[in-house]
Amino acid sequence: MGTALIGTRVFSIRRERLCPSYLLCSKRTHAKLRCESEMNWRQLQTRYPGTWVLVEAVEAHSDRGMRVLDDLSLLKVFGESTEAMQDYQRLHHQEPARELYVLHTDREQPNIEERRWLGIRGKG
Repeated sequence: MGTALIGTRVFSIRRERLCPSYLLCSKRTHAKLRCESEMNWRQLQTRYPGTWVLVEAVEAHSDRGMRVLDDLSLLKVFGESTEAMQDYQRLHHQEPARELYVLHTDREQPNIEERRWLGIRGKG
């Protein structure tokens, strides 16, 4: 259990259940501490048709070289892919262990192909 200061109020929170959108707020004034936006791909498509979305995989597994996203957490909705990628890069830089994706809701399925990295990756 930890505490978070938002405005003049102190909230007790469990770190792993912070709403993912909190980290996207540059001023850290995002007041929604618990994420209630977990959904599957079909629900996301229905609620946000024809848009770019930044999502985090809450539950996912691998199947024959593809990443299957069972439950998603919507982080943000965008009109342009460039804006979405900028937020993705910023958030990925802050927390590289999170499984984040930028996707367009017109896709029938996310179809995320897994890639295996060989060699050494460094900061560039």
